[in-house]
Amino acid sequence: MKLKSMLTFIVTILISFILAITTYVIFNPIKVEKQNQITLEKIREVIPMAKTFELNKATTVNGTEISLSGRVKDVSGKELGYVYEMNEKNGFGNIKILVAADVKGIITKTVIVELNQTMYVAQSEKLIAAYVNQNLSKITDLNAGATSVSHNTIMGMFRNLGEHHKVVPQFDNKPAYFDFFGEDYVIKSTDTKVIDGAEVKVEVIKDKGYVYSLNKKSIYNSDSSTEKAITLVIAMDNDGKILGALLPVETYEHTMGYRTLALTYANSFKDTNIADFVDAYAGVSADDGEPNNTKWLIHRLYVIAKEVYLAWKKKT
Repeated sequence: MKLKSMLTFIVTILISFILAITTYVIFNPIKVEKQNQITLEKIREVIPMAKTFELNKATTVNGTEISLSGRVKDVSGKELGYVYEMNEKNGFGNIKILVAADVKGIITKTVIVELNQTMYVAQSEKLIAAYVNQNLSKITDLNAGATSVSHNTIMGMFRNLGEHHKVVPQFDNKPAYFDFFGEDYVIKSTDTKVIDGAEVKVEVIKDKGYVYSLNKKSIYNSDSSTEKAITLVIAMDNDGKILGALLPVETYEHTMGYRTLALTYANSFKDTNIADFVDAYAGVSADDGEPNNTKWLIHRLYVIAKEVYLAWKKKT
């Protein structure tokens, strides 16, 4: 009798466990989808084109609760920016603010969710709106020295949000020539021309150097007469010393599997002065395993870049 009771108990537990698992498997995805839709609707208040998002863990920074924190993309997967919701209480009540920033961390919109303060409400609304165009990584107080409790709470919230933004996963939004000229370079002027069938764009980097982008077609497969293009980007300092080269994927039409070898070749001229570049191609067309046709084209583009640079030097 005792054995029968024990078996009945075990069977009951197993059935309950199976029902619980089945219920979770069936209904949890529905619950998650519903919550995601609620979150997406909130995000769209400040980033209307939002479609997908990746959330960070909710946290508290120096008394400011960060209840929503994430990166946002549109339907095509394009990176749109960051979204945050922050909340803090003071002696007068609660303040909750929804914040959107672009991929560079520049605040694009602020929405007041709650502002339960008894004094300076209109001024607080203006202060919150004034944070638009501030860089989250370089937040500064917009009303330093204020005696208003509300204003000090708001400024503290934005400072704390800035600290939070610095430690969350970031979009890779470095400017195109960051590796050569750093983050704050300025393109002073741009000129375009066509030389020997190559489209050449010359960008003058203020006080730092030059970038030549050259696009040209050539045979890429020795067994075919078909020509395809690549773009070679050459960065130089003010004296013409080559700082490095790029082969942008989006304009690379030669065999992609050889692109890494081609890029290594393009960067083998680093620290060479473009004015001293040797015109004669020293590569061997029979090098096995090497993108010989691509390397020849890269060399030719360097020669064209040299011609452009020397012609410019004669004018100055």
